[in-house]
Amino acid sequence: MSKKKNEIPWRKNVLLLVGMGYAMVLIVFVFLVWKGGKEAADAYKFVEAALMALVGGSLALSKDLVDDVISGTSDENSENGE
Repeated sequence: MSKKKNEIPWRKNVLLLVGMGYAMVLIVFVFLVWKGGKEAADAYKFVEAALMALVGGSLALSKDLVDDVISGTSDENSENGE
């Protein structure tokens, strides 16, 4: 399977874990507001640290993927399984 030079490599396991992290934060937030009886601001304070860590990790991941494409190493890394 040939890849285009500007195609961002799809790292399914990492992207799946990040997506699951966002889903878990959303589930906890909704559960706290709906069943826990907390106000939205209080529930946000509870999940704020996890959400900020996910946002920071997402930014680092996207920077890594874009840097790979710019430097031209995405094709080499994807063939080696990295």
